Amino acid sequence: MASTSLLPFLRPLPLPRSSSLQRLQRPPQTTLPPPRLCPLIQQRTAAAFANYIGRQTFPGQTTPVSRRRKKAHPSNRPKRHPSPSKILVTPPTPDPAAIESLPYYVHRTPSKQLPIYKLAKRGGNLKQTRLRKINGDVSALRRDLMEAMKLEEKECRINQLTGHILIKVGSVV
Repeated sequence: MASTSLLPFLRPLPLPRSSSLQRLQRPPQTTLPPPRLCPLIQQRTAAAFANYIGRQTFPGQTTPVSRRRKKAHPSNRPKRHPSPSKILVTPPTPDPAAIESLPYYVHRTPSKQLPIYKLAKRGGNLKQTRLRKINGDVSALRRDLMEAMKLEEKECRINQLTGHILIKVGSVV
């Protein structure tokens, strides 16, 4: 019984067709004739190949020329040291005792910048400014901002959950 199930796999295959045998008996073709292209296409393909291998061809020239790197002009060279006008001086961080005596304090970001961010909501029609990292009395900071920027109550609000102050940008003078 087991030998009969293997018999379909062991049956002989049919003989190959005569056209297949003739193709196998022919000598192999060693090279194909080069395709005939118009001169403009030949020049473009040579230029593309030259660009691929890092060389450049010029009109009227058949052999590619390697590209040479130009030396940078002294005025375009990168400067080693920034000019004194571009060095930003950040104010020193006060000691913790001085921070606790203040009614509020805004901590700086790790890059020593103030945490003030612009927001665009409602497809860009509502522009807001967000002030983050506030320690202490957030409402006192809000009152001082409203006095300094001459804002109304509805233009400057506090997010109680995050402790951020949101200011409408259109209302800033």
